[in-house]
Amino acid sequence: MCANDGSKTNEETYFERMRGIYGPEIEKDIPLFYEYYEKEFDRAWDEGVPHDR
Repeated sequence: MCANDGSKTNEETYFERMRGIYGPEIEKDIPLFYEYYEKEFDRAWDEGVPHDR
């Protein structure tokens, strides 16, 4: 995401990189990524980040 020049969304940049690493077989798992971000990401963030900053 750091190298994203703004011409693509973070989502586009992320999946482009994932396809480069894992190849086209990553396509079948993309729904799992969306499910994680919709259901689990906020909880993982809340539990993993110290709140006393």
